[in-house]
Amino acid sequence: MRKLGSTHSVCFLVSTEVSGYITAATRVADHQMMSKHVLKWTIQETITQLRTYAPLWAHQGCGFDDRNRAWERYKEGPASAHEFISILKDKESYSLKELYGMNESVATGNQRSQLKIWIQDRCKEFDVGSTNDTRMREEQEREVLQVKEEQWRINRPPPAVPFRHTLHQDVRTLVSTGSTPINVKGILSAHHCLLETTLGSFTGRLKATAFAHIFVTEDFARTIETTVGYISNTSHTDDFLRPVQWVLSSSKQPQLVLLSPFEANALVDQVRESPFVTLHIYAPRTSRNMRSFEALRSFMVPHRDPAPAIPANITSELNLFAGQLYFASKLTYEGTCQMLGLYLKDPPESVKLPPGAIDATGFVRDPSVRKVLGIQHAQCTDNPVAFLRKLTELRRKGQGFLPTHVGQMLHSHDIPDDEFD
Repeated sequence: MRKLGSTHSVCFLVSTEVSGYITAATRVADHQMMSKHVLKWTIQETITQLRTYAPLWAHQGCGFDDRNRAWERYKEGPASAHEFISILKDKESYSLKELYGMNESVATGNQRSQLKIWIQDRCKEFDVGSTNDTRMREEQEREVLQVKEEQWRINRPPPAVPFRHTLHQDVRTLVSTGSTPINVKGILSAHHCLLETTLGSFTGRLKATAFAHIFVTEDFARTIETTVGYISNTSHTDDFLRPVQWVLSSSKQPQLVLLSPFEANALVDQVRESPFVTLHIYAPRTSRNMRSFEALRSFMVPHRDPAPAIPANITSELNLFAGQLYFASKLTYEGTCQMLGLYLKDPPESVKLPPGAIDATGFVRDPSVRKVLGIQHAQCTDNPVAFLRKLTELRRKGQGFLPTHVGQMLHSHDIPDDEFD
């Protein structure tokens, strides 16, 4: 710094937040800011810090002086141990007079030591009040602050034996012909993945209607061994639910079939030669800034132009089953609500509904009420909200999802228009 101004210079780099503080303190525009404005703001902040923490310094200094004089008296003999200990202890609480009234110990000078007089003079020099405000601040912090002792414990999945990969002949037949064979055993309804989880207690009718057009292969559905000698508690399979990554579509049927990575790798050559089926890559959108893969056009094997048209309701089923948290548009959100039989808006004033027509979750059960509210093509006859909440929790592995689009929908909150891109 000795050569500052001759051969050395200083460059100030500030963030947008600090730049706003300097602008407010000096009342200059950003493009007019100079070094003198930065120094002026720095000096003002230093003075503010001194006035803020000087009472705390004075309070600690006075406390040190009291304990030091008590120790000197105790060494000389006349002071008792009980009196000495009472001076060393900090008070757990203060009276209203001590908190808000005048500090008599500082105001009267007959019992003040030289150190306390010096501290008070320094406080007057910096234009700082008494230490009562510091005591009051400490008392308020003591009332508000709650000390929490947290010990993180990671609950890892229990030991399990992976299920041996198999490629069923029914899956090969689907790839070569584009149609699911009759009396199929290697291709199952999507809810079969959930039978050995905590969702197995839900009725099969609900799961079949919620994902009527989503099917899975046997290799996709089974991830670990659940026979005798391995995992006996079916709830343990919650940790081994396979994520959705590879989707097989066919031009001959509207259903989507989910494949395991093993099957996708084994069938990729056969899929390239098939004129009926297309292999798509998929990932659920779990963050607002994440790209959406629900159109199933990001990566296709083989590449088809135009891409296979997937109905909107089937795409919604795929998103819900995979654990997607954000909708691509307001239209997609409204279509999903209609598919599930949910009505989350305020009913029109001109429509008179019977009591209990819309339950607390927004589900509309009565077909006549659905017709009045404009709910068409609803697939669910039973309330699917609790089932979908639990399924999304399993997909999220314990992470919360309430602030997301799906979280708001499943907790009976209508999503405003400005929430969509």
